Amino acid sequence: MPVDFTLIQLYLFREKQRVVAPMNTMAEGLTDDDLRTLADAIAKLPPPLPGPALTAAEQEQGMALSQQYRCNSCHGADYAGRDQMPRLAGQREEYLVKALTEYKSNARPGYDPAMNAVSQEVKAADIAPLARYLSRFR
Repeated sequence: MPVDFTLIQLYLFREKQRVVAPMNTMAEGLTDDDLRTLADAIAKLPPPLPGPALTAAEQEQGMALSQQYRCNSCHGADYAGRDQMPRLAGQREEYLVKALTEYKSNARPGYDPAMNAVSQEVKAADIAPLARYLSRFR
């Protein structure tokens, strides 16, 4: 994950502006320097290993959906993220489904409300195939 994105997430966890009990507990009491150190270390980790290969139809559908919803306009052509935008490529499929579903329902606040707004146009039926494609993108 990009260091800026990770730092923001750790801050949100520490301040309980993003509520995920284990992460809130972990971040409790961390100083700003601690958050920066953790974000730097996390940013250096390799991306997760991809799951099983997509079929040609899944690949085509996922590519079309990622273009339709302009995922690359913020997350980059390689979906590696940048600045405060997270990596999508290689993320766990179930994580991507959960995150996009929560953005769409406004259950997950973003640092910047842009993702909540953008996700409104994503059809519920498109979330799973889009996540499957992005989770295996290399």
